[in-house]
Amino acid sequence: MREVIVFDYDGTLVDNFAVKQESYWRAVSSVLGLPQGDRPAVDASFARTSGAHRFVQLTETLRDLGREATEEQRQEFSRRFSAANEAARERMLEFPSARRTLEALRLRSDLVLTSGLPHADLVGDAGRRGLAAYFVEIEGGDKGRTLDRLREAGRKVVLFVGDTPHDESVAEARGVPFHRVREDSDLAGLLEPSPPFLAVLGSSGAVQSAARDNTSVACALGGSAILLDCPGSPYKKLLAAGIEPMTLAAVVLTHGHPDHVYGLPSLIHHLWMLAREEPLPVYAPRSEMDRLRSLLALFDLERRAGFVELRPLRAAFPDGKGPGSGAEPEPFWEHEGHAFFALPADHGPPAFSIRWDLPGGARVVYSGDTRPVEALAEFASGATLFVHEATYLDADAEVADEGGHTTAAQAARLAGRAGAERLLLVHLRGRVDAARWIEEARSVFSGEVEVPDDGAVYPVTRPGGR
Repeated sequence: MREVIVFDYDGTLVDNFAVKQESYWRAVSSVLGLPQGDRPAVDASFARTSGAHRFVQLTETLRDLGREATEEQRQEFSRRFSAANEAARERMLEFPSARRTLEALRLRSDLVLTSGLPHADLVGDAGRRGLAAYFVEIEGGDKGRTLDRLREAGRKVVLFVGDTPHDESVAEARGVPFHRVREDSDLAGLLEPSPPFLAVLGSSGAVQSAARDNTSVACALGGSAILLDCPGSPYKKLLAAGIEPMTLAAVVLTHGHPDHVYGLPSLIHHLWMLAREEPLPVYAPRSEMDRLRSLLALFDLERRAGFVELRPLRAAFPDGKGPGSGAEPEPFWEHEGHAFFALPADHGPPAFSIRWDLPGGARVVYSGDTRPVEALAEFASGATLFVHEATYLDADAEVADEGGHTTAAQAARLAGRAGAERLLLVHLRGRVDAARWIEEARSVFSGEVEVPDDGAVYPVTRPGGR
């Protein structure tokens, strides 16, 4: 049975304190006939008791004012408070990181939503916003009761996420760790950045096998990720690798062949359905821009998914220069010390190999589909991970050359010239015995050689690290 994280709703996922404070004043003052001079006391009472059930809040406010209310007035207050909140619903906005945080946390824990709101109001609002799907249970009315019920059911609540001192006291009284949200960064802070790693999402050539999907890899930067090539079911495979798809910072399509791009509409559709708004650059060779627009337009995604930005992939060395020319390579994407560079490959259609340089000096290189390119060895110099296609064995070198591909031995020679630490062979054709590919590469390359299984994850450390 999985551990449970309980989330408060108002003020924790939806930033609505100021709006609800105004609604509270309107409801209380109209029912009790309060003068404007009582506003500071009512606001202070609301702030102190925010997060509690509304009738608890009203009781505290009445005590502060030295007033009393009939049961009829209490019920009328509740109706007016709900109506005022409903009228102001459009001004109650989710915290920007809410969905990304919930999506990531639900991969490892069951999420439960609670609130002092009446149950029907909580279910209705969470449903309208599309947030209900993140939770296995939703219960409004009394947060303490929710925690008690989960404990009685034998569930282990490892965290209560709320925004008020009342929420903290509810958690403390039950021995549940508490995380307070005051602003969006507090919510995002629930996601501890993981060390960088490379996930092999697929390792097959154009023709899949039962065990291998088409080749693609994901670079997890710790808090965000870059997807390199996009064949089928990318959303599912990212989740399986421990990468939250909503954290994708870019997608890179190394060339336009179907086995490298056909999953793009599915990925974009998933992100659109989850209401992504943050721009997502999709890099590809300039020659593929019109084709990709047509592919997205086929599903009306070019119009609906306005966050997608198609961008031509720019070579690291302009004006025909290359590694060894003395020119400084220019990244096409960089952030917080992570830089991505592109080198033209030799595949037939315009294609690129990709280099990922990490803070601290680690380096990962992904060849994409290509014949052996000598410049890639220098481009990949000192690579921690050298991920190279090896569609064929050396016995079929002529066939490989005709198709714009590389053999295991050729990939191993390039890895040796690059001084790479570890060679990962991908893009294997059909149903093959991976051991034969490893044996051939090891006869040429003295470093580590693997044919990764789909879903394999490789931590990326500084050179010489493991």
